[in-house]
Amino acid sequence: MNSIQIASLSIRPLFAKAVAEGGVVGMWTTVGGPATAGAYGEGMKKAFSEHATGMLSTLLVDAPVGAGLRAVVVAVPGPGPCGIECRALAAALATEGVNTRLVTALDRRARTAVIAAELPDVVVLWIEDANADPMAVIGALKRRVRGLTFVVGGSSSVPESLPGSVHACGTLPEAVATVVALARRSGRRPR
Repeated sequence: MNSIQIASLSIRPLFAKAVAEGGVVGMWTTVGGPATAGAYGEGMKKAFSEHATGMLSTLLVDAPVGAGLRAVVVAVPGPGPCGIECRALAAALATEGVNTRLVTALDRRARTAVIAAELPDVVVLWIEDANADPMAVIGALKRRVRGLTFVVGGSSSVPESLPGSVHACGTLPEAVATVVALARRSGRRPR
């Protein structure tokens, strides 16, 4: 067995234990973030990324649908596959009781149409590329849907020039805390 095969054998129990002990945010902080940054070696990074995508998707789909705040999580810039951190964010929100949808791999026009059709209260733009322009996405959505609240975050640098009406978050735990706080303030509490 090579190191990737050995790492693959240990991921599911490690992932499950971390989620059981600290939720998705705790798992990301203790295992996911370090693993995807290569802290446990390249074999674990590759194996974790491959396996965690499916496990996070399962958590997102299997979470009870929240009756409160509706959130859409979208990777910026897209199109292309949504990164693992963006998937972890969507799964974390869903398991916190936020009615969450994940929008992935769409061009700008299709992404805007899908988000507008969802009628969310909050749109979380997760920046996966330092050259991303979240204000272009915000502008397109504001022209189609009124009353949206925007949260911008990501592992890539969040632009400093965001308007005050946009909630900026640097990390996944901050983004989850911000959306849950918005749900509580709106009176549309998560589960």
